[in-house]
Formats: sequence, structure tokens, C-alpha cells
Amino acid sequence: MRLLSLFALILLAANAATAQANASPLSATPDDEFIRATIESSAIDGHLYKIAPRMGDAAAVSITRAIAGDVPSRSQIETSLLILNDAFIDVSIVQNIPDRSPRTALLLLRYFETVTTDTKLHEQIESTRERILEKTKSAAGAPPK
Repeated sequence: MRLLSLFALILLAANAATAQANASPLSATPDDEFIRATIESSAIDGHLYKIAPRMGDAAAVSITRAIAGDVPSRSQIETSLLILNDAFIDVSIVQNIPDRSPRTALLLLRYFETVTTDTKLHEQIESTRERILEKTKSAAGAPPK
């Protein structure tokens, strides 16, 4: 009887530990996985236009996770810039209010500038930065939708 009770306790503890591990804020969400796949393939999908605008700075965090440990290629940087532009297209629809501020996005853009020497890519990075700052500044006083 004790052995059976011990076995049941172990099973319950294992299930609880698994549930807690899956709920971790560091675990990848489906949006993270989709952005990672998009960056790796450099293929823009219509689904991206549905998820990125509601993510805001969380999209920059997903991009950072996707490129962590590697120097991003030109195509990965270009794809990341497209994602960031979409993520800040209308910050009033970003679900998580702290993600309306582009802290990680601006840091990521600065990183992209350091890893590339391509003048055209630098111009795209600067254009993305200006667009993000413009959108976040204009929406600073706007009520959430």
C-alpha cells in the first residue's frame, strides 16, 4: 500500500513539475516559435501580419531569442526589420502595455548596426528606428483600443 501511495505521489509531483516548467516566462510561446521560423527561413507569411502588431517589444525579445548565439545574416536582419516595423505599426493594439515601449527593439537595432558594415542595411536600420520612435511617440497619449 505504501509503495502504491509513493508511486501515485511521484506521478502527481512529476505532472505538477511539468506544468510549472511549461508555464515559465522563459519558455518559448507559439509566437516566439513562429518568429524564429520566419527569421530562419526569411519567408514572410500572412500569419506574421496577424501576430506582430499585437506584440510590440515582445517581438524584439522573440527576435533576440531566435538569433542568440549567432551573428545574424543580412537576410535575417532584413526579416527582423520587417517584423519590428509590423510590431510597432500601431502600439495602441499591443496587448501587453509594457510592450508598447520599444526598449528591446532599440537595443536590437543598435546591435544590428554593430554587426553589419553594409551602408544600405544601415539605412534600413535607421529608417526602422525612426519609424518605431515616431509610432511610439505619437501613441504615447492615445487611449488603448
